[in-house]
Amino acid sequence: MRADQKPRWESGPWVKESETNSPALQPPAKGVYGGVVKTLPDIHTQTIVGELPQLAEEVSVKNEVFLEIKGGWTQRRWILIFASPLLLVMLPATLAFLGWSLLSIDSYLGLEALIVAVITVLMAFYLSYPGYYLTFWAYESEPFRFDRTTRKLYWFRAPRRKWPGYEPIPKPGKPEIKIYDWENIRAEVTRNMVTNGNTAGRVSYLQLAVLDPASGQVLERFRIGNDSLAGPFSDRVALWETIRRFMEEGPDAVPDAVDKFQRVTLIDFWDACNPLTRLVESTTGGERLWGRILSIPATLLAPLLLLIGLCHWIAYRTARKVSWGELDTTVFKLPPTAQPKVNLAQAQFEADTPRRRRFVFILLGVFVAEVVAFFWWGLTLRRLLIGY
Repeated sequence: MRADQKPRWESGPWVKESETNSPALQPPAKGVYGGVVKTLPDIHTQTIVGELPQLAEEVSVKNEVFLEIKGGWTQRRWILIFASPLLLVMLPATLAFLGWSLLSIDSYLGLEALIVAVITVLMAFYLSYPGYYLTFWAYESEPFRFDRTTRKLYWFRAPRRKWPGYEPIPKPGKPEIKIYDWENIRAEVTRNMVTNGNTAGRVSYLQLAVLDPASGQVLERFRIGNDSLAGPFSDRVALWETIRRFMEEGPDAVPDAVDKFQRVTLIDFWDACNPLTRLVESTTGGERLWGRILSIPATLLAPLLLLIGLCHWIAYRTARKVSWGELDTTVFKLPPTAQPKVNLAQAQFEADTPRRRRFVFILLGVFVAEVVAFFWWGLTLRRLLIGY
């Protein structure tokens, strides 16, 4: 596709970022919902002309009754688990430092050390608590369900606790099912500047504003869909149009949800990080060629790859599972005429289990060989330097 060409679905007046069509939020929003916003038209107005893209990572379920969209940021919980050993060491170490400072309080140095230790302990706790909770006790997702039969939006939302410097973080407690009337929803696309220390870039989010039906004032705002720091502006408009068409025109007006297979076992998650899997992937052309060429030497990173897979598995196991309770058998119940959809991707994934296990065992073998080679090298070096 040439640079001057656009996909068919990127047509219509709302998919472009326009300064003249990007007013500040009214009333002004606080925190992460600040920035420049493009307010999309009402629920009866089409924002994209023509076909819609298939939003594979965000649409979890589509059936005759509801459309489920992912919410929350728990897909990245594995990163916190990867860093959790640092948090695990931080707090005990600072407490030990505090104890040492108390024992040496009789000296001037001890007083200074005590002040530093107290500040360090407070900072360690401030940083550790959100990380530990989000790592080990948060829900796997906080999804949204748009129901055509009731004309309502249902949001599975964990209770929140305010924590300075963070967005409100989840806290222990019973989740809340928040319910909104579809007619009171307004879509907005937020554009923010994000820096990573070296570069800066614009990122876009889809957020929904809940309006007071009498005054039109905004009662609440919340982000929906992909919350990663990436994604073009037009994708956020496409997500809204997918939701709008489902609610206003019906399930046939939007693409089907992509069948996704579920990883459950530790071997499944190690397989996801296994470069040998590239040997049998169905990609074509140069991508497949380079994937096969690089897959063999990439196995030398076996210790890191196995650790990442382990963190993903821990994140899956420790995440609290979403349960809609009695809503699943009342509000979200499919009509008797509905035909259950067979997940072909899951069937194929399970049929491929023997191959995946073989490749994982090869990766584990590489890891064991590297550990043995490391100790052999250490003993050899010790004999050369010390003589025994």
